[in-house]
Amino acid sequence: MQRMRRVQAAVGIAVAAGLLCACAGAPPPARAPAAGELAAPPALPDPQGLRAQLQGRAPGGVLSELPPERAEQARLERDACAGTKSVRGRSACALRAEQYARGEGAVAVDEGLAAALHEQACALGHWQSCAQLGLTYAEGTGVRASPERSAQLYWLACANGPIPAACLNLGLQYAEGQGVAQSDAVAEAYYARACEEHLPQGCRNLEALREARREAALAPERAAQVPNASFRALPPDKAARVRPELLKCFDTFSRTHCNDLGVDYARGLEVARDEAIAAAFFEQACHLGESAACTNLTSAALAARAHARPLASAERVLSEACDAGQAVACSELGAQALVSARAAELLQGTDAHYDAVHVRALFGRACTLGLSSACAQQQAR
Repeated sequence: MQRMRRVQAAVGIAVAAGLLCACAGAPPPARAPAAGELAAPPALPDPQGLRAQLQGRAPGGVLSELPPERAEQARLERDACAGTKSVRGRSACALRAEQYARGEGAVAVDEGLAAALHEQACALGHWQSCAQLGLTYAEGTGVRASPERSAQLYWLACANGPIPAACLNLGLQYAEGQGVAQSDAVAEAYYARACEEHLPQGCRNLEALREARREAALAPERAAQVPNASFRALPPDKAARVRPELLKCFDTFSRTHCNDLGVDYARGLEVARDEAIAAAFFEQACHLGESAACTNLTSAALAARAHARPLASAERVLSEACDAGQAVACSELGAQALVSARAAELLQGTDAHYDAVHVRALFGRACTLGLSSACAQQQAR
């Protein structure tokens, strides 16, 4: 049975000297957002205290995590690059950090030293290094993983650069509740900031979040209208137990989750095995266009227990979904007709017979609805 998962990944940070502020003397001071700007993560140290920590003058930085001999090497490297007198002096630490991160410039890869040098560059006002150090803490590469610390550094880079990838990654942490209190509203603000800075993924995440909010508002009403014979056949106690989850199946991620729940019930994964409940979840998700759920619903092992006429029930669900404009359901109907004909051929030793015109029409409708794989199937019939 097919299980589908959503995966989100943080965006990497490009560190380049050419994007720095060419300011002589002291680095630009870290600032807190003005009223109405983006909120900072909780427990963010004051700017001067954070800078002291980043420079190693206060406990809690990268140097405290390195073994003594490597910490001493990191101090020497940091002193050397921080003492550069050129206008772009702060970039020296960032570029040296990238050499250690990539194993370039006649040095071996050393993620700990890279983190220590990015920390020094961040303290000097290199906001890209702050963002990169945030990613380092988020992934735990060269330092102990700390989503709280990564959120602080992302905020510093986003508020001061702004570094759009840092804004996006902090938005992801708020969306997932990693190191900060979960808040879709704050995540939306950071996605919007990344989008304003022309980061395409920020715009995509912003639109996805807003679309999910719109769908969530409509989900109970729409999901309640989905015909689900498998659900109606459940005993009252089971129906009452699964109804809340079924009503959440409307948006894309939730209907994928409903298919996953069906798999759990079909296999008895962390729940008592119950093929009838599994069928209800599969049918709900299939109606709403989850192709894996349609396939699972027609699984012979499950359908034989959950339905008196398994294929007829599956065909009914798919037909209703196809009529409602679900391309995957139309394509699945065509595929099921071919599979049934092939099964009859194998079992009875006869040639496979099916309504070629009807099957071609099903694939054609799916193709018209935008499913490219169905177009190839239509041409093959």
